Amino acid sequence: MAASTPKQVSLVPRIFELSAEDQGKRITIEFDGAYRETTVVFNGFYIDQHSGGYDSFSFDVSDFANSGQPNVLLVRVDATGSDGWFYEGAESIGTCGL
Repeated sequence: MAASTPKQVSLVPRIFELSAEDQGKRITIEFDGAYRETTVVFNGFYIDQHSGGYDSFSFDVSDFANSGQPNVLLVRVDATGSDGWFYEGAESIGTCGL
């Protein structure tokens, strides 16, 4: 995925399936970092928000995960705010670990 233009809002969807063996397990979405205000929606449920830049964070989505069918992760990253760093911006979003 190409990098986004600095100081904008990026919406990144991911669709994936969990195997039947994952039923009943704790499912965590992990991020290496996302600049600035990150909002996570999973299968239509607001999960949480993270403010920061370059620190890692994670959310437990176990209560909203579906085994054996598609799961939809939507990540919204708002880089329109500023904290004074010269390299601010909505950088490209790589893969999320599950």
